[in-house]
Amino acid sequence: MKMIKNILLFLPFVFCFSGCLPGPETVFKHNFTAMGTFVEIKVYDETGRGAEYVRRAVRSAEDEIRRIERLFSLYDENSDIYRINSRGFERWVEVSPETVEMLEYAKLFCAKTGGAVDAAAGNLFDLWGFGVKGEKAIPSERAIADNLKAAGFKNVVIDRENGRIKLKNRLVKIDLGAIAKGYAVDAVVKKLAESGLENTLVNAGGDVYCAGTNGKDDGWRIGIRNPKDKRALSLSVTVKNKAVVTSGDYENFFLRDGEKYSHIIDPGAGRPVSNDITSVTVIGADARTADALATAVIVAGAEKGIKIVESENAECYIIMETPNGFLERKSKGFDIFTGYDADKKI
Repeated sequence: MKMIKNILLFLPFVFCFSGCLPGPETVFKHNFTAMGTFVEIKVYDETGRGAEYVRRAVRSAEDEIRRIERLFSLYDENSDIYRINSRGFERWVEVSPETVEMLEYAKLFCAKTGGAVDAAAGNLFDLWGFGVKGEKAIPSERAIADNLKAAGFKNVVIDRENGRIKLKNRLVKIDLGAIAKGYAVDAVVKKLAESGLENTLVNAGGDVYCAGTNGKDDGWRIGIRNPKDKRALSLSVTVKNKAVVTSGDYENFFLRDGEKYSHIIDPGAGRPVSNDITSVTVIGADARTADALATAVIVAGAEKGIKIVESENAECYIIMETPNGFLERKSKGFDIFTGYDADKKI
């Protein structure tokens, strides 16, 4: 599902912008835009190889995320996903092995979450005006019903052996928005590690992976923003060799007759999610899975969502907006990252 993931804040740490600090310990920071979001790479290097070595490695990592963007873009006419969506109805479209793997992963995760995360439901986003085309508006019941029939992996044929994809309904659309940025973050971290840079932080619009340490803490410290105040934090976590992904529903929506319609679509209902969850932070082994889990929690709701997260050996922190104020919930093992007592009002 498409999400706005920009509510993680990094707690203060001395960084030199696009440069280095004197001595054998080098700190490097690189910012750029890709995949429709702000991307930040931070490297704490104890090897003494120098800023130029780190800079080349980071530039190579940037090239990697741009390669993935070209592969999975909804807008690039040469991307695998664009070609599937535009040409795949009742005809085979040859794609890369990487795309086949991503679609098989997405299909499996859809089944694991009971359909809460469905990368083959992109047509529902278009229908409500949150996708590639269309204006934000409430569609007719007939349009919702027609698009529900088209949505889902039931209408996608994956031929792994021959590396090709086919769609069984003219309306169905693939959208990897719930896992693509997380996948790209994991790929960048791997690329940096191959260059010998093992203390890194990669953030793509709120999809974060923290490898090693920042040279000061036992890991990397990340603040989770308070939904009541963009300048304040609800809490902070310290993680090492883990992904931290936060997703929220309150920055992309439209109002009609006083009712809020979020950009987060429930694939089973064909409508924007309507529950009390404002944001979800998932901590897991990899960013792709954490990315998908954050979506699953918002769609499935807190009780079911926590069970889904824990079944994947991950942890989550949920902020809900209730008539009595904001309420926090968390999975059983979340406190190991913060020592914080949740399940309380904020």
